[in-house]
Amino acid sequence: MVEADVARRLQGVIVSAMAKPVATPTVSSAPATIKQPPAVSTARRPAKTSPKLARARKLQGRYLGTMRRLKPAERARVKKVTHEKGVAAGLKLALSLR
Repeated sequence: MVEADVARRLQGVIVSAMAKPVATPTVSSAPATIKQPPAVSTARRPAKTSPKLARARKLQGRYLGTMRRLKPAERARVKKVTHEKGVAAGLKLALSLR
């Protein structure tokens, strides 16, 4: 009797595994009539930077790096000089205050 029960259960599992799954309606966030557009890759090739832009970025990085080490009063002084005379002059002052 136990063997017959195990055989019946096993047969039911095998039949259900081989049968086509029944499509059940699912709740989705988008209506069924609206189809989503295919995903488009937004990856771009990085633009080539000019030597002038590279120098400007390097100077700006050095300026910001030296500003981090200054006290608030010195930082305000350097910012004022940078605003009036440019980043190079501000960097020179910041380096002299270290």
